Amino acid sequence: MRPDAIRRRFLATAAASAAAGFLPRLALSMEGKPRRLVVEIEKLRFHPQRIEARIGDTVTWINRDIAPHTATARGDAWDTGKLAKGESAILTVTREMAGEYYCRFHPAMKGELVVSEEPD
Repeated sequence: MRPDAIRRRFLATAAASAAAGFLPRLALSMEGKPRRLVVEIEKLRFHPQRIEARIGDTVTWINRDIAPHTATARGDAWDTGKLAKGESAILTVTREMAGEYYCRFHPAMKGELVVSEEPD
């Protein structure tokens, strides 16, 4: 088959797929892809203090302070464990993770994890 014929056949197939709604569905499935969110711990604060995440997203907490820290859910449903300077912990977001969290070593340090089941 000649290159021109191959190109025409490819374009015709792509056009038919778009007309059938295949490409819009593909775009929607890409929007629902899990995100990677980062919270930096610095100067005895969580940055950002409020995280808006979807179920399946991952959150990485990174300690930039000299002192050790944790990110611990109120009620202890989840915990990053002790993070020394430069260490990090990654957790995958679940529905049960929604709510306030704090540092076990510095209880005045507070954050909030808002969990949504809907894509942005």
